[in-house]
Amino acid sequence: MDCRSFQELISAAVDLQLTDGEMIAFREHGRLCPSCRYEFEAEGATKALVQQRAHRVRMPDSLARRISERCTADASLSSSQWFLDFFRRPFVKPAIGFALAFVSVLLLLKGPSSDSSFSQASLVTNDVILQSLTNHQAVVEGHIKPQVSGEPAVLERFFAGITEYSVHMPPMKDCRLLGGVQNEFAGTKLAHLVYQHDNEIVYMYQTCLATVMKGDRLCLSNEAKESLERTGRFSESEPDGRTVILWVKGRTLCAAVARMSEDQLLTCLGSGDEPW
Repeated sequence: MDCRSFQELISAAVDLQLTDGEMIAFREHGRLCPSCRYEFEAEGATKALVQQRAHRVRMPDSLARRISERCTADASLSSSQWFLDFFRRPFVKPAIGFALAFVSVLLLLKGPSSDSSFSQASLVTNDVILQSLTNHQAVVEGHIKPQVSGEPAVLERFFAGITEYSVHMPPMKDCRLLGGVQNEFAGTKLAHLVYQHDNEIVYMYQTCLATVMKGDRLCLSNEAKESLERTGRFSESEPDGRTVILWVKGRTLCAAVARMSEDQLLTCLGSGDEPW
């Protein structure tokens, strides 16, 4: 798939309207092309934000009554002619303007959402690396916020019994644990931790290793899977300066993302010799 084909399919991908074959090709191109992936993430995040923050506005009864009366009176007109005539009526444009203005005011008054829901972009791909990158960006932008504070004991109780795998909270060097989030993707439990290193966010994604290696509900590229099987670790540097590091810890697959070099992120994670 080339960039033009990818961009033509972005809206369909966000709306979950691609076939399985199209989605596989779409995800692979997105993994390899940062520019296209950014456009996809941006459109998905925009749609999610609108869904989270825009609410239906009840049409004023007087407007509904006038529209109904007009529909009855103009039943003899062709549908296209009625449509044109309707929007020429003097009351329609002000009513539409009022409705749009009212929605805009609601959005402004509501302010940033405190919902920790994950962006739509993260829901239309089952690729662990793409989900991790998207979620990191959403944390940085404030669209994902910790559900629970960063006290390790509190987080241990929060995750206890939720997942079939152990949730690890490594003591990241020179990092402060801000909190955690839990959600599901395709019936698979996901755990998320947020750390802060100076002014940078270090985001950690954890899920069931067996589920990812099986590849039906969550997946990785063959390159990443082979590296994990061979060494227990995989890393990938992104053109935008972010690094993704994956490692295996028992039955858990962990992924860390931060806007720093691989060496810097390894230093935060701890020893560069053994998985954490």
